Amino acid sequence: MNSHKQYISRVLNIGGMRLGGRQPVRIQSMTNTPTMDVDATSIQAIELFEAGCEIVRITARNIKEAGALEKIRAKLENQGYNIPLVADIHFNPRVAEEAATIVHKIRINPGNYLDRQFFLSKEQKHDGGEPGRNEIVEGVLRLTDICRKHGTLIRVGVNHGSLSERILMKYGNTARGMVASAMEFLEICHENNFHELLVSMKSSHVPTMITATRDIVQEMMAAGMDYPVHLGVTEAGEGEDGRVRSAAGIGPLLGMGIGDTIRVSLTEDPVAEIPVAKILRDHYEDVRQPEKVPLAWQNEEVSRKPELVEMKFPDHNPEVLTVVASAEMSSLIMKAKDNDFRIIGESGKEYPDLVLKILQATGVRISGTEYISCPTCGRTTFDIQRVLKEVKQHTKGLKNVKIAVMGCIVNGPGEMADADYGYVGAAPGKVTLYHKGKIVMKNIPEKDALKELLELINKTLPGE
Repeated sequence: MNSHKQYISRVLNIGGMRLGGRQPVRIQSMTNTPTMDVDATSIQAIELFEAGCEIVRITARNIKEAGALEKIRAKLENQGYNIPLVADIHFNPRVAEEAATIVHKIRINPGNYLDRQFFLSKEQKHDGGEPGRNEIVEGVLRLTDICRKHGTLIRVGVNHGSLSERILMKYGNTARGMVASAMEFLEICHENNFHELLVSMKSSHVPTMITATRDIVQEMMAAGMDYPVHLGVTEAGEGEDGRVRSAAGIGPLLGMGIGDTIRVSLTEDPVAEIPVAKILRDHYEDVRQPEKVPLAWQNEEVSRKPELVEMKFPDHNPEVLTVVASAEMSSLIMKAKDNDFRIIGESGKEYPDLVLKILQATGVRISGTEYISCPTCGRTTFDIQRVLKEVKQHTKGLKNVKIAVMGCIVNGPGEMADADYGYVGAAPGKVTLYHKGKIVMKNIPEKDALKELLELINKTLPGE
């Protein structure tokens, strides 16, 4: 994207709060309680709000869960909490249409929504095959009519791991495919004068997430669109690794002036995401102002030629150091991958391990076991935080191996397509194991899953 032409999005209203334009970047998170547990979900939404979360997303897998959203919203408002709520929808257009009458925003994934609404259609008969333009338009307009009536926003949330077969056949599992998936939905809305839209391009692969987001902004600008952009690295993981990966993806885009809402997705208590998001928001809060002066290592002339780049940061707060250094170093890596880096704290201490983690998160140099894991949500079928820690404990010494631990099948198989091994929740108490993207053990008892995963690794890992 032309760095001299900033992308300034339109301003939208969500539950009485403005976002987009030159409004502050808004912080979002997602509950991980069962949606049908109205009390637990309401309590967690309040905990997130009081920690500084401004928009709370809740999964809705079926009509019953969509109905529970109404009870959750009423419970929150009765307690004096007017929190903007988002329904997270996958696969079922009928659920989206129901939820759109209840919450402030719905998130739909065009990869499993547009084609799905065609095949679920009861209004017409068809003999299989792909949906045509007319069928897709019909489904989109049915949803936008409901949203228009109720003042509900739509986030067109594309996930790298769940592109439709139709898009995959044409573009492959690429950033270009992600952009095409989003633009198909956006163009229909734009042509029919529905503009209460946001867009996001999420991936667990940082370069893909950055590329797809930059490209969708270019496409929107060329098409005369100015919809706000939501940022996030999906399946970022936990601990320092999760913070590095999230900051490495979100930071460079905020530094370009792209991003109106953000979510830091960690495989931890959702409340732990908020301080990390605040660090990123605060670090880049003035970036859209014309008088913003770039840091020395952001200078284009410096970054074009390979050299040793020394980056100095305050290090009195380890989390701030991790997040800011990851964001800034990733910004430079996106311009020139051949530089060498040193991170030095103001205390004089060097942080070589952090440099290696940032290089790994950005795909430049793999120096240890790589883990991807989704943040917990109401769809998760097992204690993913515990399982991830156990998997890491038993596999952290492996070199050049990627292991995915995923809570459910919505994005799991797709996001871990390039992982060597996958542990995916299939149903309550059941886990499916993958090797090189293929199922090797299906619906095994959760109590046996870790043991079976380790045995699979021992049997198939080269050199073992």
